Amino acid sequence: MTERVQKMIDEAGADGIISVAEKNLILRIAAKDNVDQDEIEFALLKYNVEEEKVDYDIEDAELIKRIDFWLSHAAKGKFKGMYDPFPKKKGEINRLDDGKALINKAIGTAKKLPGLGAVTKIGVGVAASVVGKEMTYQELVFEVERYLMILELRAEDSDVLRPKLTAFKLELSDIQEKGDPSKKRFGLF
Repeated sequence: MTERVQKMIDEAGADGIISVAEKNLILRIAAKDNVDQDEIEFALLKYNVEEEKVDYDIEDAELIKRIDFWLSHAAKGKFKGMYDPFPKKKGEINRLDDGKALINKAIGTAKKLPGLGAVTKIGVGVAASVVGKEMTYQELVFEVERYLMILELRAEDSDVLRPKLTAFKLELSDIQEKGDPSKKRFGLF
């Protein structure tokens, strides 16, 4: 099993439940990575696969904005910088939330010290809400596919989102047809 597919399974199953849409996305990516489907099915046995519709804690406008962001970087083939973390499932308990509560308590104490409160709050707020790393072409395509999964779930019931989904899928397909821009060959062939 590839690292990318294992990461998808781990993230989708973080709450012990994998939706049918998440399972289908994992199977599609696994097929692209030439991973045996039986191996995936076996890995998914430890999770409850549910028919219920899963939604994520992100507004439609922000979802569209993030898909645009990741598509533009996938077309370039690489990315290095800060970005918002992938949204969690609605109702999912996140250990990061517990950490933020502790940080906010510490900020409350720091606010009592002259001049420290504002600086502390800004620094912690920025650190807790963004992620920073260098990403390869494959990781960028993976990120687009994860966000498209959310849009796909929502587009089933929305005439407004359906054309956006189609356009984004076409754009991703074009990017994938061209391949990784950092590995372009030069020459006559």
